[in-house]
Amino acid sequence: MSTSNVDIDNAAWLIRGLGYSGNRKYSQTLNNIVSGSYHKKLKKYATQALENLDKYKKWNAILADKSQYTAEQSQQNNALANALRSDDLELMRLAAKRIMDDRQYDDFILAVLSNELKTPRLMADNKLAIDTYANMAKALASSGNTAYRDVIENMATASSNKKLKNYAESYLKKYY
Repeated sequence: MSTSNVDIDNAAWLIRGLGYSGNRKYSQTLNNIVSGSYHKKLKKYATQALENLDKYKKWNAILADKSQYTAEQSQQNNALANALRSDDLELMRLAAKRIMDDRQYDDFILAVLSNELKTPRLMADNKLAIDTYANMAKALASSGNTAYRDVIENMATASSNKKLKNYAESYLKKYY
């Protein structure tokens, strides 16, 4: 086994990829790394990958659900839309962050974001829900598309959560 930093880093990325696959067939391989005489960095990522397997199995199924796809849209847009319409706040938040990181501001994605923000069906008074809807609002506002300004304004005035109101107000100032 190589002990160079480059080789360890490469192996760590591969191990993380096994976790992101959501495929249980890699459990034994990951368990072998955790219990074997491997570098501590590899053990750490193998432990995380084992924890991620079930989450990504669920998420990958949601993202790949073609029954929800819109024929005219790209696979990426459809996967993002599936994530935003899912019942998993963590996946919804991840999708909102991906939209901002990739600057994926086409009308289809913005319409899905807008619809989800107009009726925040999973809103609760907990950190994950607030953070998820704040990131979704930021993704919509950061597009700069004035057609959706009213959605952010409505959040700033009518949201039942004070933190979410404050986020919406700050997005109005920053992006419009």
